[in-house]
Amino acid sequence: MKRFKHVEPMLLLSRQFLSYAALGILNNGFCYLLFLMFLALGLHYAAAAFCSTVTGLLVNFQVTGRIVFGNVFGNKDKSLIFRFFAVYGLIYVLNVLLLKVLSDFHIDVRIGALLLLPPLAVLPFLLNKFFVFNAKKADAPERQRLYRSRAVSGKHC
Repeated sequence: MKRFKHVEPMLLLSRQFLSYAALGILNNGFCYLLFLMFLALGLHYAAAAFCSTVTGLLVNFQVTGRIVFGNVFGNKDKSLIFRFFAVYGLIYVLNVLLLKVLSDFHIDVRIGALLLLPPLAVLPFLLNKFFVFNAKKADAPERQRLYRSRAVSGKHC
């Protein structure tokens, strides 16, 4: 993918990534507890993952978009929400497929879900940064102007 061609290793140590990681830990912890609750209610792990993922999406779009990526266009730019949902749709599919693989190796899905948290946190950061909330897109000059003004004022890294 061309969008990831210039990803620097320091990106994962940036203030933006650390903010994303902190919010991600909170959101994933909340979603993991929901996952366990849905399993306890008798849902199949795929349905439990789906329910906890959807709940996380509803919270995550506003919180992560505003705090991490400085997005104030979430309600005006309807394409953002569709790209955001596409990213997490991909994450959901990867999550379920990898849970299936781990369960085939007789790893309990509760442990498997914990093992998958780190890699399934880094991938959406990169996709959100370069695909969803990319302020440098040619089709979004207003977003780019706002992004620059917030970066200069220190409200966004």
